[in-house]
Formats: sequence, C-alpha cells, structure tokens
Amino acid sequence: MPVHLAQWNAGALKQNIALAIRDGEDEDEIKGPADVIAIQEPWIGPENAIHCPASCKYIPIYSGHGRAMLYINKKFAPEAWQARIGHNWAAVTFRLQEGVLNIISLYNEPVSSGNRAPPFQAIANKRWEGRVVLAGDINLHYPIWDTHRRTTRGTETEELLTLVQTMNLELVTPRGMTTRMGHDQRDSTIDLIWAHPLLRAELEILPEWEGSDHLSQMVRIHTETLKRNAAPPGWSWKTMDKTTVQVEGLKIAPPGGAGSIKDLEEYIDKLLEQLQGIADASTKKKEPNSGFE
Repeated sequence: MPVHLAQWNAGALKQNIALAIRDGEDEDEIKGPADVIAIQEPWIGPENAIHCPASCKYIPIYSGHGRAMLYINKKFAPEAWQARIGHNWAAVTFRLQEGVLNIISLYNEPVSSGNRAPPFQAIANKRWEGRVVLAGDINLHYPIWDTHRRTTRGTETEELLTLVQTMNLELVTPRGMTTRMGHDQRDSTIDLIWAHPLLRAELEILPEWEGSDHLSQMVRIHTETLKRNAAPPGWSWKTMDKTTVQVEGLKIAPPGGAGSIKDLEEYIDKLLEQLQGIADASTKKKEPNSGFE
C-alpha cells in the first residue's frame, strides 16, 4: 500500500490549513488528498490551539509549541502508528504490514531569527527503527539543492547533511525547484523532502493549495519495499553458533552473471531468505523490542 505524503509551509494562515485538510467538505468524500500532511508554520490559535474541527478527516500531531506538525489521515487505525514530538519537529511511526515507516515534519527557523532552536540534532538523538522520510522547511541554502550555488553559513547545514547521511536518505525534491517565491529576492529551494532510496519516493502532481508564498509538494512512498533489505529483528546475537553459520553459509550460491534488474532483485530476496534461515538455525530469538524510546 503506497503512502502519499504532502508537505507545505502554510504561512500561519487558518484558511490554508482548512484547504489542506479539506475542512468543510462532505464526510462521504475521500478522506483527503494525502495520507500524511507535513505542515510548517501552521495556524496557531488561542492557548496554542491548532485548526482541526470535529469533522476533520485527520488527527493532528503537534507539541504545543514550535512551527512543525503533522496531520494523520483517519483511515489509519490508531494502534497502527505512534507519534513523537519536539520543538520544531513532529514524527509518526507506522507499523504497517510491510514494515516500519517513519515520517518526520520539521521546521528550521531562518538564520535572521533570534533565539533559534534547530531541530536536526534533536532528531538525530532519537532512535529510528525502520526507514525514514524527512519533510520540511529548512531555510538553508546549499549547492546540492540550490542551483544558485548559495551556502548558508553556520553549523546547521552540516548538521542537516550529517542527519540525512546517517539516515541514508536521498533528496526527492528536484534540485532547483522553486519552493518559495522570493518577492523582492530570488526564488528559493528551501522546502525539501528526503527519503530512504529503497522507498522509491516519487514526486507527484502538486496539490493545488494556494495562499502561501511556499509551494506544496506531494510524494508517493512505496511501502512494499519495506520488506526488502530490512534486517529482521529479534535475535540474541550473543548466542550465535559460529560453526553453524559457517556450514550453512557454504550453501549460498553466488549470483550467476549480471542479468536484469528483476533477476538481481529476485536474487536479493532469495539471499535474504537464506540469511534469515541461517540466523534462525544458529541463533536464539530474543524478546521483540518496540523500537520506541
């Protein structure tokens, strides 16, 4: 089952949030154009209230402070996901039939802002089981995504690059795609989506959301690939019988020639099954870990 993720800096306007979550539409209508919406600069009302009326087709995830949040489509059963929140970031972890998927919404305040709290290190300090998609307004320039080859000074760019490298993410937003209109300045590419390459995230037609100087993005995440190349949890590696591993490992045949991509994928799937069989034969299982802190 693919997961559709939308990302948008809503400019702190209530009408923009209503547009994104389809507020006021018939309840019989489709529950929303996206399964998850990563919002930056949401509308914040009195007592830190966010816009989510009783008829809302989404469940909001917000820390009560900061400028990043998520809306989770109600089609997902509450027991299928868990939220984590921090200042200027919010995350959801889905435990799907295919595997574990994390989606993180983040907002990095502009360099010109005072009393700033970049979210990158806080996110890096958390444990993330499964694969990750990162979406947000980073307010940073760097040649990897900025065709004007600008670079924002300071440590935050390095913190972001370290984070995406550690998580093994690749940029989904096309390099140089305008995500914020510059008015009296240059247009910018500062709203980015990163994803693990095996998720094969694809940029789709952008939602027709207007009212902000930021453009929205929509990506399709292929969750069926969560099954592939995922290390099966649950073995107590201290109990491994190395002799059994050596004997069983001799039974693995190398791939025969380069072949096609399909042949290679089939070989990888078969290899993973054999490796899991070796682990089962040589190592005792341990109690499963939820993966949450």
